[in-house]
Amino acid sequence: GTYGDVEYRVFTDVPVEGATQTGSQYVSTVSSMDDVESIREMSQNAGGNVVDIRTQESSLEDVFLDVTGGSAIR
Repeated sequence: GTYGDVEYRVFTDVPVEGATQTGSQYVSTVSSMDDVESIREMSQNAGGNVVDIRTQESSLEDVFLDVTGGSAIR
């Protein structure tokens, strides 16, 4: 991704297509609010809900790693 790209991590209480289970919730990572809305609809159709939405913006470190193809020293 390019610097400034935002990803949305959408947490649901029911499994939806493309989601990964994490504890008692399921998380989907998408790049647009339209996709967030689609997940909300899928979870409601499955009898569940969206319980949390978190945004994750590309950090400068992520951009550096993309540019250099290397790994940061931690």
